[in-house]
Amino acid sequence: MNTFYNRKSSVNFSNTDCESLSIDAVVDAAMWAPSSRNRQPWRMIAVRNGSEIFRKILNASSESNQVWLKNSCVIIVFCTFEIDDMNVNKIFLDVGLAAQNAMLMATENGLANHPYGGWKEDQVKEALNIPEKSKVVLLLAIGTEGDPDQLPDELYVKHNKVRERDSIQAHFAWDEWGEHF
Repeated sequence: MNTFYNRKSSVNFSNTDCESLSIDAVVDAAMWAPSSRNRQPWRMIAVRNGSEIFRKILNASSESNQVWLKNSCVIIVFCTFEIDDMNVNKIFLDVGLAAQNAMLMATENGLANHPYGGWKEDQVKEALNIPEKSKVVLLLAIGTEGDPDQLPDELYVKHNKVRERDSIQAHFAWDEWGEHF
């Protein structure tokens, strides 16, 4: 159960040993996510650091993400199958659940990971030949943790920030809208 509490969005990656990094268990965990009507609408495309496609995905990412993303070993693009129906919310939920499974398995295996949402959709889709009717849901950086002393000051502060969460009462109530919502 500590995996839930230990997972964090890391900004501290080392791009050494990327060739030997295995994400097989991460992908397998994603495949076992819950899925509405067992449609399994997720499509995952992994891109390894050092390739031309990685460079394209990096450039399609927001500048603030590029600072830490450039040292990750792998970016997994989680997207949908081609959407032709009205179950978009269920499809996005299923893809998100698959990504959560992937993040938890990466954490369990000692891999730094960071889901992110800052990208240019058209550039990501073009780089990976994703069909027009498919949607990119999130990108997940995975890699080995780097030396925090090598981080720029801004990322060093982010890396060392203590993770906090609101009180349970701020987000949960029984039977009706909560007093502290």
